[in-house]
Amino acid sequence: LKRRDVDLVERAVSELVRRVEQLVADAFDDSFLDKALECVVALRQGCVVEDEFDRFNTFLRTLRLHGFAAGANKYRKRFWQLLRDRRITLISSDECDECDVSADDAHRFLTDTLAAAP
Repeated sequence: LKRRDVDLVERAVSELVRRVEQLVADAFDDSFLDKALECVVALRQGCVVEDEFDRFNTFLRTLRLHGFAAGANKYRKRFWQLLRDRRITLISSDECDECDVSADDAHRFLTDTLAAAP
């Protein structure tokens, strides 16, 4: 039973990641971005509960790269700004003991420029 629960968590995380990516890619106004933001908030909460901090942090780093990428469309840039405004950052060791991201690193993740990012 435990293995099946892990499979369900993995599937749920993967599906939410795909949904966020789809909403941002298909955005033609902020309503899509608002829905994507709700998904990211839910995903983050679930990943804290299920100790899936690596998956969430990798996903958030990818979103950040897309937001800063040369040629990124205005909705990708806007979505990254929404995440920053809401202070949605990496999951840190303050939230998950096994996580190797410090609270300071999580804070810097939102404020540093991409060139200075780890």
